[in-house]
Amino acid sequence: MQASLKEFLTDLALEPAKLAAYLTDPRSAMAGSDLPREDQDVLLRSNRHEIFARVMDVPWTDDAPLASRAMALKNETYIYVVSMER
Repeated sequence: MQASLKEFLTDLALEPAKLAAYLTDPRSAMAGSDLPREDQDVLLRSNRHEIFARVMDVPWTDDAPLASRAMALKNETYIYVVSMER
């Protein structure tokens, strides 16, 4: 069974050795996990907004306006305000 991105990130947060391995060589650390390739690609792009969307299982489009993004989360709509930096 494949691990979810949320599970992988939780493991990094709770296991210092895994975090150290990831910080040293992210590709090798992820290759040793059963994280799906799509999730690995999201992490390697290092776009925190895309990672958030992936963890929350909501759509992500890179062409959405930078000022704010509306995300539907469990039948409610939140406005996720992002910084103007890229």
